[in-house]
Amino acid sequence: MSARGVRLLLDEVRQGDLALDPWGVSLAWHFAIADTLHAEGEEVPASWQFVPSPLGPSLDDPAADVVRGLWLAGHVDADDLRGAGEILSRFEDVLRAEGRDY
Repeated sequence: MSARGVRLLLDEVRQGDLALDPWGVSLAWHFAIADTLHAEGEEVPASWQFVPSPLGPSLDDPAADVVRGLWLAGHVDADDLRGAGEILSRFEDVLRAEGRDY
């Protein structure tokens, strides 16, 4: 895992409207990361409780497009995706504790 790859992913997440919809933004990116890991045959942490769609990864999702593009360009690897996903998972735990989930 490279700090650069994780930072690159989280910089993309921060471009979403975190102030207005932190839960939705975080989940969109977290699912995009998990979808990419799954599609590439990489391990998705069990703690994420990710269940892949029977229809396959979303093809109409801006977050998924960015994550997939970073992966295909070699800017991030599986460890970077898992690292960023773990940070998002902790962020979602905080949002749940604050009652900001839906």
